Amino acid sequence: MITKEDSVTNDKYGTRAEKRTIEQLMEYGVINLNKPQGPTSHQTVAWIRDMLKLKKVSHTGTIDPMVSGVLVVMLNESVKATELIGHEEKEYAALMHVHQQLPKEVVEKSIKKFIGKIKQLPPLKSAVARRERIREIMDIQVLEINGKDVLFKVKCEAGTYIRRLVDDIGKDLKCGAHMAELRRTRAGIFRENYSFTMHELKDAWEIYKENGDDTRLRKIIKPLEDILYALKIKKVIVKDSAVNKICNGAAVGVNGIASLDEGISKGDRIVILSLKGEVVAIATSLMSSNEMAKADRGLAAKTDRVLMKLNTYPYM
Repeated sequence: MITKEDSVTNDKYGTRAEKRTIEQLMEYGVINLNKPQGPTSHQTVAWIRDMLKLKKVSHTGTIDPMVSGVLVVMLNESVKATELIGHEEKEYAALMHVHQQLPKEVVEKSIKKFIGKIKQLPPLKSAVARRERIREIMDIQVLEINGKDVLFKVKCEAGTYIRRLVDDIGKDLKCGAHMAELRRTRAGIFRENYSFTMHELKDAWEIYKENGDDTRLRKIIKPLEDILYALKIKKVIVKDSAVNKICNGAAVGVNGIASLDEGISKGDRIVILSLKGEVVAIATSLMSSNEMAKADRGLAAKTDRVLMKLNTYPYM
């Protein structure tokens, strides 16, 4: 990072992520949930909201009721950062049933045709406007073919409809195909082997309520800041004196910056952090990193969404 001004923070205000209480953690928490088959994504987050007694809970990308796997759940104030997380690439394991038994080579050749940019028309029952759009398939690996059943893994752009992909493969094979089962194994940095079930979340919550032991709950609920660091989103760290002004919606002035990441370009989406590493806001840069570092005055970024609660730091 580029240090613009050596600054210290007052420990009377704010809380470092690792020192938050469970209640504070849930205000800015993220859960990598292993969603079961059956409930909709909306029902799933509603159950979590009611269980944890939160005001707001959302997810970063819908999966169909009969699809299982990774569902990234955002708690309370972290809901405002959904836009930074929901556009990451996805991975699925799909079981396709072909309507006619064909040679393995024919099936594999057809599937490989769909790697790259493809056109998709969303299904009738979808949450988006039904018009043709371009999506990218980064990779498809056929794992196993057993008679008419084909198990494959697909890496794709967010918003790709795997059910539609299977239907298009069936048309290319000239015999038809349908999706028998689908599981999301990855959503960006969130992977299924680090996900937690609803039962695990419920058990951890009940243990915490009964005896105050938050060990298991802390393994499940991760601070939003940890996720933003893992995503490598460019950061600007501001001094204590600038925090409350930004929480009031003010732009980020260069004289309020303590340090910043290299490589920021004008127009980039960036995250504003306090000296304690707390997320303050999401912003759009108005200067490059070099301009921010050298400027003595002016606005470095436009505040788009405030995540920190007003008066967490005093007005200075």
